[in-house]
Amino acid sequence: MSKNTVFEKLDTSDMHGRSKRGIAVSMSAQGARFCLQIGSTVVLGRLLTPSDYGLVGMAAVVINLVAMFKDAGLAQATVQREVVTPAQISTLFWINLGLVLVLALLVGASAPLIAWIYGDSRLVGLTVVLTVPIIASGLSIQHRALLERNMRFIDIARAEVLGMAFGVTVGIFCALHGAAYWSLVIMQIAMAFSTTLILWALFPWRPRRWQRGSGVRSMLKFGANLTGFNFINYFARNADKFLLGKFYGAQAIGQYSLAYRFLMLPLSQINAPISRVLLPTLSRIQNDQEAYSELFLKYVQRIGWLTIIPISLGTLIGEPLIVLLLGEQWREAGGLFEILTIAALFQPVSNLTGLLYTSRGLTNRLLQWGLVGSSITVIGFIVGLNWGTRGVAIAYASTSLLITIPCWWWACRCCNISLGSVFRKLLLPSLGGLLVAGASVFLV
Repeated sequence: MSKNTVFEKLDTSDMHGRSKRGIAVSMSAQGARFCLQIGSTVVLGRLLTPSDYGLVGMAAVVINLVAMFKDAGLAQATVQREVVTPAQISTLFWINLGLVLVLALLVGASAPLIAWIYGDSRLVGLTVVLTVPIIASGLSIQHRALLERNMRFIDIARAEVLGMAFGVTVGIFCALHGAAYWSLVIMQIAMAFSTTLILWALFPWRPRRWQRGSGVRSMLKFGANLTGFNFINYFARNADKFLLGKFYGAQAIGQYSLAYRFLMLPLSQINAPISRVLLPTLSRIQNDQEAYSELFLKYVQRIGWLTIIPISLGTLIGEPLIVLLLGEQWREAGGLFEILTIAALFQPVSNLTGLLYTSRGLTNRLLQWGLVGSSITVIGFIVGLNWGTRGVAIAYASTSLLITIPCWWWACRCCNISLGSVFRKLLLPSLGGLLVAGASVFLV
């Protein structure tokens, strides 16, 4: 592995071809992970109870919040920069590791408080143990970022698929032997450690000691703004589950969480691999406005066709599908899933706006939008809480549709992309999706 190919500016010729090949690899890997996720959800859904899922879901609200800070946006900073140095990456590695350890200690110290809030003493040990996969994954943040920056998506795919396969196998084994909700925790630990070990084996870069004056200040600022947005966005996306857990208990949050998980499974299969490839691609051509706009709009249209109409079908078949897969005990989750699909109609394409900000280093503008959009979402959850899980689901759907156009307007304004061109790319798939969703009102 040549130092130059790792740290210096990449060749920008044939970036469209590189992106197509990278997305093909990432989508294939995501498809394998999707099968593993669906398989584990179906198997564990029959072996465990809604309360098991609900208990882990309560702890996960806090754990996932902390996990979001573990890279402090520094992985994306590594990917976005045209040129990085070994000293910079080593410095970022030690910053990430120190931050992860501090966060783990804070979570461990706050575990009794979390248990008191939810009124369940089991959450003390559960919360402490769930910090282990955060530490494990924190050790490979910069390894993964360097692989992404250099578009080595085959190596990333190997690590993720093999790590997840190992974790799922361990989790199912534990559930079969009566580990109950602990099987979900052990699965995450096994997955995190195995993925990290594989990444270190595939990318044999090792950090040097900390160096002052390595020039990471601008990268830290980039990461701080991105982390601020992620924090606000996470709070908004998890306020529904926190409120339901607090006021309606484990049974309610278990049904809602599983419906939400089923909703996010197909969405993550598309957005995650495409975003992973497009960030380094767009970052390399950010100074060529014509090529930048053309490539971005092309993927806006592709994702629109891939997601809007298929997601809208969930408003018709969500409940019978979940009951068929998981059994009658999850019927409520099926009904919630049908409502939540409305919230997801435009989420995959709207999520692409984040690439506009990050690829151009405008994470401060992204933070500004996060404050506005998240406030609207949380207000909706608070209002919908009066009608239980169904009311919260309806609030999620309503606010998601409400903020779609403002989200695109602000991103296009900041990043010099034509808003009209975005609408033209999405017109036909949007009409198709709305027709299918509208039909469910009359058929149900």
